[in-house]
Amino acid sequence: MASAVTNTATTVSNTANTVATNPKAQLDSQAFMKLLLTELQYQDPTSPMDTDKMLTQTSQLSALEAQNATKTAMENMTKSFQTSANYSLTSAIGKMADTGLTALNVTNGNGGTFDVYLPKDTTSTTVSIVDSTGNTTYKSFAYSDKEAKDKGVFQVKWDGTDNSGAKVADGAYYVKVNYDAKDGTTGKTTIGAYPIESVKVDGSTAYFKVGSNYIDVTKIKEIYQG
Repeated sequence: MASAVTNTATTVSNTANTVATNPKAQLDSQAFMKLLLTELQYQDPTSPMDTDKMLTQTSQLSALEAQNATKTAMENMTKSFQTSANYSLTSAIGKMADTGLTALNVTNGNGGTFDVYLPKDTTSTTVSIVDSTGNTTYKSFAYSDKEAKDKGVFQVKWDGTDNSGAKVADGAYYVKVNYDAKDGTTGKTTIGAYPIESVKVDGSTAYFKVGSNYIDVTKIKEIYQG
């Protein structure tokens, strides 16, 4: 009897340790079988365990294991699909991405830095920042033949002042770009659309390198052939 008590105490202690290391109290197949065998070992000989009860428990265990196996398979499949989808994004490199940026927001008189994309090599480029009515607010970026801008992205830093040097009022301002190309043509462009240079994956999130920034692909409004 003392041995049985000791064994029972040991089993209870082991079970307590299992619960302590498994706060969600989820039993795997090995733990379930150990518990079932312990129950059989210490069952009352005059009132043995019901066979139907044993079958029900083993059936529940089988169903649980099948459910866990299906869950694991689905998780692996999802990861595989996600990885495949991220790699497929490399086909967008070289195309144009519309980031949805249409205006510069001035807060507390502060302007900011923004990217401009030129589709051609130019001999002269003029960047104008206008208010909501179209009035030119700031116009000091006039590149001459000596400062021709090559095709690609370049940055413009605006200090938030107007032509007189005074701080502009807070609000939305828009960028207009006019250029004379080396091939003799003229053109216009604005901010917000840039070539996709590369793809970066961080965990389950993919980013496009556009201009000087990495942007979540889910934030891109449109991808098109430039």
